[in-house]
Amino acid sequence: MATLPDVTTANVGFIAYWNAINDGGVGSIKASDCLTDSNIQSYTLYDNGFTATYSSTNGRTVTARVKQDGWFVVYMDRTNQFTQNSSSRVHGYFDIINNWTDSHNNISSFPNNDLERAIHSLQSNLSNSGSVTYNSSDVGLYNYEYTSASTVTEMGTQLTHNTASSGQSPSSSHTSGLIYTSGTTLHYTSAQGSQSYGGNGGGGHVTFSGTNIVTNGDSPSSIDLTANGLIPNSQTEYDMVVQANAPAYGTGHSNGSVLILWS
Repeated sequence: MATLPDVTTANVGFIAYWNAINDGGVGSIKASDCLTDSNIQSYTLYDNGFTATYSSTNGRTVTARVKQDGWFVVYMDRTNQFTQNSSSRVHGYFDIINNWTDSHNNISSFPNNDLERAIHSLQSNLSNSGSVTYNSSDVGLYNYEYTSASTVTEMGTQLTHNTASSGQSPSSSHTSGLIYTSGTTLHYTSAQGSQSYGGNGGGGHVTFSGTNIVTNGDSPSSIDLTANGLIPNSQTEYDMVVQANAPAYGTGHSNGSVLILWS
């Protein structure tokens, strides 16, 4: 077999990295142990590790690499697909947000991102994983497309509304305000939304700065906020509104998220 080559970064977007020896505190690892991870779709084995196609928790196919020297690396490509009313999953850098729908108007550096979760899963397959000290905060995150960006933050909201009965409101909504300070450089901004519902009349909408991202349907949509002039000025509040409508029966859901790479 050959030696695992270095990562070619020309088409790499977000990349997460962690070392089981330096960060995890074990003396050595056997990289091939991690091939038992059920999320691995295919792999190529080398003398000093392997590279694999990997199904992330958000349904994105990413690349995973594990080396005998302890390095775990998982990265996504630069696919920034913005699609209105898509009939399938819309992919973009917002895929890195892990379980963003669990947050409610949450703005953070989200250390538990989707790529970090893949590393967490891979290392758990090590034969000596019980001796590994794993902290998500030890996992580094970088973007090779926007190399000047120093910080990545997110804002996410999920709403659920059940079928309305007597005395109940037929819908619920939440508004999240976003302001960035003077002197901040926005390198990348995106928003996405989706709905699902269990009967006629369900759904809802997700808007940003008054522009619809998705309305009354279960198809996800996304938008480039910068290219569409929806977040042009610092010291100005921009609103994301998420509304969930109760369907004729069942439960209506609405999800919205914003991702920003900045310095």
